[in-house]
Amino acid sequence: MRLKKVFSLFLATILFIPSLWALEPPTREMIQKYKKDGTLAERIQRAKSYGNYKMPEGAGAYLHYKLLKAVYKAKGETDKLKNLKTPPLGWRNMPTTGDVNVLIICVEFQDYPHYTDIDTVRNKVFGNGNPDEYPYESLHNYYNRASYGKLNLQGDVLGWYQAPYNRDQIQKNNTGRENFIKEVFQYYDEQGVDFSKYDNDGDGKIDYFAIIWAGPHEGWSDFWWGYMTTFQDTDFKVDGVSLGGYSWQWENYYYPDPYDPNATDIEYTPHVLIHETGHALGLPDYYDYDDSVGPKGGVGGLDMMDHNWGDHNCFSKYVLDWIEPTIIVEGDQEITLNPSEENPDVVLVMPNYSENSPFGEFYMIQYRKRIENDVTYPNDGLLIWHVDARLNQYGYDYLYDNSYTEHKLLRLMEADGLEQIEQNMSADAGDYYTQGDIFSPTSSPNSNAYNGDRTGITVSEIGEAKDTIKFTLAIKGNVSYLAHYDIRNGLWESRLTLGCGGEIGEKVQLAVYDNNGSYYGTKEFVLPSMGGISKMVPDIFDFSIPDQGFIEIESKTENVKGIITFKYIPTGGETSLPLKYQTSKLLIFPLIEHIDRKSTGIAIINTSDRTNTVTFELYDYYGFKKATRTVELSGKQKYVDMLENLFGSSLQPRGFLKVSAERDITGFALTFTEGNTNIIAIPSNEVTTQ
Repeated sequence: MRLKKVFSLFLATILFIPSLWALEPPTREMIQKYKKDGTLAERIQRAKSYGNYKMPEGAGAYLHYKLLKAVYKAKGETDKLKNLKTPPLGWRNMPTTGDVNVLIICVEFQDYPHYTDIDTVRNKVFGNGNPDEYPYESLHNYYNRASYGKLNLQGDVLGWYQAPYNRDQIQKNNTGRENFIKEVFQYYDEQGVDFSKYDNDGDGKIDYFAIIWAGPHEGWSDFWWGYMTTFQDTDFKVDGVSLGGYSWQWENYYYPDPYDPNATDIEYTPHVLIHETGHALGLPDYYDYDDSVGPKGGVGGLDMMDHNWGDHNCFSKYVLDWIEPTIIVEGDQEITLNPSEENPDVVLVMPNYSENSPFGEFYMIQYRKRIENDVTYPNDGLLIWHVDARLNQYGYDYLYDNSYTEHKLLRLMEADGLEQIEQNMSADAGDYYTQGDIFSPTSSPNSNAYNGDRTGITVSEIGEAKDTIKFTLAIKGNVSYLAHYDIRNGLWESRLTLGCGGEIGEKVQLAVYDNNGSYYGTKEFVLPSMGGISKMVPDIFDFSIPDQGFIEIESKTENVKGIITFKYIPTGGETSLPLKYQTSKLLIFPLIEHIDRKSTGIAIINTSDRTNTVTFELYDYYGFKKATRTVELSGKQKYVDMLENLFGSSLQPRGFLKVSAERDITGFALTFTEGNTNIIAIPSNEVTTQ
């Protein structure tokens, strides 16, 4: 019933379809020029008004349907498939699979004649093109590779139509452009062209055509620029069909102005047509229209719908029905992927999937190699995409885009952790996940949701990028830490108490590490509902554990809570503190004492799988920094010591300790009286921003 209501709203909405625009991206040099000449704000506003920074309305409802269908299959719930109904596909200008007829019309003017003969244009659109321009040698070949042979673009190239006037006689607005297009269509209609064959889906309109015009462009978002839109005059028809979506683009970006009959190398290339056809198929621009608002950087240019570079990403291909990704919602497994340029191998990870809300965030993982459409890319390896496909209240449109919302619809995770794309820089070789890289809840960037919730996704053990690439994909639940235990020499006891506060029992996994980060083993058991365990740490495990170390505790939900109790056996001094459920790059200890026979020790875990630089800053109570010490911890390594050993004579009687790190850490401190007769636990205070 819920789906039926959503689709009814969708059908009511698409009775009126507004003009859909698509915009060729500007160069970085253009942006700098427009900032200097003061036209950037005007150009940005004009570009925004076109609206093609967003997915077309209705695309979200279709992806909703696809995700439900895929998850039902992945979970073996095939009986639910019969209740699913395919939503309308009116948001697409043209079919995305099969044999599709496309019309190309080339036009020139009295002051701007063409440079490229029509046979060359025809070859670069529907033929094999110029091999020197590979992988953009022809529209047909590019999309044949991108779609794995599922989309066969064919059709006709007409022209050159010669307008009997100079180009500036065309009124530079929508009416002027459409009047000119009508003139061109009427001319070819009189020549006997049958336009009805370009209505591929039988809806009474030409699905998609392109106008290639001669002459110079006038800059980003201007009238004489490259973009796609929809023909508005629905009363105009030829051969019984009206005109639908079309792209408007230059013959050559470097067309000389004024016209130079002796100019060379001014030949048409289909690069812009490839980008604009992506819009006709239903894809948005992924580049950032305005870096003064919203998230910056798009996807760093690493996509045909960003800076016209390489292949379409796996999210786009999923939307266009070219791939059916492997859906993973739980578990731990080894994955082998073929290069996505040749094979539709993709993993879609949805650990927080809910049937009532399937449009949360998810990650998509693909193996990109420098072959075929990606031959000019900077590296070989895994690309990991963060998708936030949540929908609006009507259930058919995406909430997020790559320009104006608080975060992106599609974000490329940067393996090197430099976040250069988010600083409006280009993607590079360091953004690929290769051998030695890890993507996890504690890596940088991490696999958490945008609101900070843990997804538990970990990509590790990445193999060499060869004909295939292997990696381990694990989805772990909520993780807490017993940051330190001590059972040395019969002097110390460490007792762990765990309880489950949920209405049903819960499985927990306890992984043991020594202070150097070496893994010793994992113990798994089930806590009963409203019950738990309380045992000395060595008694929990059926394998030997180190005398000092820490324990990583994983559970499916947040219902599992616990405390650790330390006891110094000779004096009976003891203390307790809760397990740590939050990690951070900044920890604050508001009270550190080294006075009245008191001393303080600290334990800090590098919860990341990578090397982590940790900085300890000591302040007195007047806010003056007294000392700074830095240590480097390898993955999962722990620093544990008394503060007098860390700071020496700089240690203050009472003070404030700040611990910061490049990657996530957790920990606590203990203050001891002389002889350990009294022990005071000092939990850390996690700070989310510095």
